[in-house]
Amino acid sequence: MLLTKALYYNKINLANNHQFLSSCKQAIMNGKDERRQYHLDDGLIL
Repeated sequence: MLLTKALYYNKINLANNHQFLSSCKQAIMNGKDERRQYHLDDGLIL
C-alpha cells in the first residue's frame, strides 16, 4: 500500500515537474520574442 502511494506521488511529481519545465521554456521563448521586438541585445539571448 505504501509503495503504490509513493509511486503515485512520484508520478504526480514528475507531471508537475514537466509542466514546470514547459512553463520555464515558454517564459524563455517569450523573453526571446520580447528582446527581438525591442532590439535589446543584452548578451543573454539563449
